[in-house]
Amino acid sequence: MKKILIYSFLVIALLAILSIFILREVEKDRNAKERYDNADKGHQTCVNVLNNSKFSHKSLSWKLDKCKAP
Repeated sequence: MKKILIYSFLVIALLAILSIFILREVEKDRNAKERYDNADKGHQTCVNVLNNSKFSHKSLSWKLDKCKAP
């Protein structure tokens, strides 16, 4: 019984830590998406060009920085 409680606590702690990291990434993506939506057509086009090139694996934030989007 004691082992089950210890393992349950470890699983719950691991899931809590994992969810913190997942939510943090979602917040970064949300900020980048908002930044993309607020950019003008020229900056959005630049991001789309980078998205279809060898830089497609880079993050949206990186692409917005390279296109000098506000």
